[in-house]
Amino acid sequence: MLALPALPGAAGVLIVLAKWLAHGRVESSDVLLGIMGVFMLLALALLVIVTYENHALTTDLEHRVRRRTVELRQTERYYRALVQHSSDLVMVLDADLRVRYVSDSCTSVFGFRQEELAGHGLEVFGEDARQTLSEALERIGAVDADAEPVAWKLTDPSGRTRCAESTITNLLADSDVAGFVLNTRDETDRVALEEQMQDQAFHDPLTGLPNRALFGDRASQALARSHRSASSVAIMVIDLDSFKLINDGFGHHAGDLLLCGVAERLSSIVRPQDTVARLGGDEFVVLMDPAPEVPAEALALAERVLAALRAEFLIEGLAHRLTASVGVAVGATPRTNFDQLLCDADVALYCAKREGRDRVKLFDAGMNLDARERFKLQTDLRKALDGEGLCLFYQPECNVESGQLDGFEALVRWNHPERGLLSPDKFIPLAEETGLIVPLGRWVLEEALGQAMRWTREHPSARRLTISVNVSAVQLKSPAIVGDVANALRRSGIDPRLVVLEVTESSFIETSVEIIETLRELKALGVRLAIDDFGTGYTSIGNLQNMPVDILKVDKSFIDASNDGAHGSELLEAIVNIGRVLSLVTIAEGVEKHEQLEMVRDLGCNLAQGYLLGRPQPSEEAGRLIASQAPTLPRPQLSAWRGAAG
Repeated sequence: MLALPALPGAAGVLIVLAKWLAHGRVESSDVLLGIMGVFMLLALALLVIVTYENHALTTDLEHRVRRRTVELRQTERYYRALVQHSSDLVMVLDADLRVRYVSDSCTSVFGFRQEELAGHGLEVFGEDARQTLSEALERIGAVDADAEPVAWKLTDPSGRTRCAESTITNLLADSDVAGFVLNTRDETDRVALEEQMQDQAFHDPLTGLPNRALFGDRASQALARSHRSASSVAIMVIDLDSFKLINDGFGHHAGDLLLCGVAERLSSIVRPQDTVARLGGDEFVVLMDPAPEVPAEALALAERVLAALRAEFLIEGLAHRLTASVGVAVGATPRTNFDQLLCDADVALYCAKREGRDRVKLFDAGMNLDARERFKLQTDLRKALDGEGLCLFYQPECNVESGQLDGFEALVRWNHPERGLLSPDKFIPLAEETGLIVPLGRWVLEEALGQAMRWTREHPSARRLTISVNVSAVQLKSPAIVGDVANALRRSGIDPRLVVLEVTESSFIETSVEIIETLRELKALGVRLAIDDFGTGYTSIGNLQNMPVDILKVDKSFIDASNDGAHGSELLEAIVNIGRVLSLVTIAEGVEKHEQLEMVRDLGCNLAQGYLLGRPQPSEEAGRLIASQAPTLPRPQLSAWRGAAG
């Protein structure tokens, strides 16, 4: 069709060309006809070009449209797949807060089918969910906010409560959406893990009771309330007595079960508004909020706690009995804080333990003064160990038959710069509590054995004399005790057979395998072992038979009781007979009267010690006693020997 308009032009050009070829010339009219033909051909060419370009443009446009359509379809499928297979739930709510669209993931995320949600209101998730989401959507819609995260809880089809978090986007103004878009994820596991971690951070893992952190927070809040209401708060600190025996004797598993049993009893005894917590180890604490109106009521509650804990615990088929010590502090002033109140209760607890345990003490200001004094005494004792101030006194031990000096017991004294000369009962308990007894005992060993060797060099008669040194129960449990004794023996050069280590019988209340092994290691060094204050502790005949001991020192109380009649002397005789049967040397302590000396001789005691025979004296006086030793004295003249002994 495009060639038809070009035919006349082509014909005109051909006619002009034919005439020129035939006649060698052309007419002007023919020239005009040729020009018109050329123009017509040019017009045809232009038309062809335009037509081609239009065709090319149309083809390219159609190709682009088809390609764009394919891309849009792919993008739609892509985002649909993302929404449908997302771990998040996508919902669109209309302005009436009804579900218009919900993604396929509603089943995998929360267990709902699409038809269970589409077209329904938010009540389908439960009343709590409806209220929380409605408030959030109204708030977002009112301020035209773009997006806001909201945490909420829902009830799934199985009835299980689930935790969710939604990011809400307000697209009400978007004509293509005209609603709220909620992107929701299941946060149930995360919330449960956070709650578990928080519970572990604020509760004791063994007993489930609040720990120190949670207890401190509750106590601080209680104190703040009490300051506003002019009421008071009390704290009761409970420490189990000798709990270590359970762990050592029956294992930590039994100890853990016992602690759980204690926690249950405490929780059942206290008032509903009180808080029971475990601070650690075998220490429990009770927050009494508010405190009873009078301290006597708080003490009465503490006494009920003690009575409940004294009752038998049945652990893995075995019955266990224990006691506890309790310290109570009441905070009633605006200046009182938790740390101060707990410290006051601890001070009262310490006083309860110091007075014999299994009792309750109420804190008073005087206890603080005593605690400060003890702290200062502890500081001074440390200084004494580093410098001068400690010294040894020596008390004679004599043969009851001959009256001859057999040896000395070394007794430590402290020449305090302010308090003067202090006897052991004034500072040894403090040294044991603070651990200073280990370096103190080491010093006593070195000094006593060194002095014994100096006497040996100065007085030939001293070569047979024994030197006795007291060993604390705390020292006996120290890993250093065997090495300390071995070093003292080596440095002094004394014959180990002349050294007696005295351990009080109360130390054997924990007759564990470790203690027996320590005694055997000490015995292997060549020294002799004595049980001091025998008869006041808990050593059974069976245990005594298995212990590597050589000497029994009969406690002074039995010597005094022997004057009370036949019963008293029978007890003393029984103890002496135990020593005789087990081939142990017996020493009567606290002999202060001639009748007592005669009696212990008649009963068969080997040695005696007491003020009648000689008081503790400095090393110089003890040296003079050694130098002036008389030969064996007849019985009637023992009193005269006492005079010679000073």
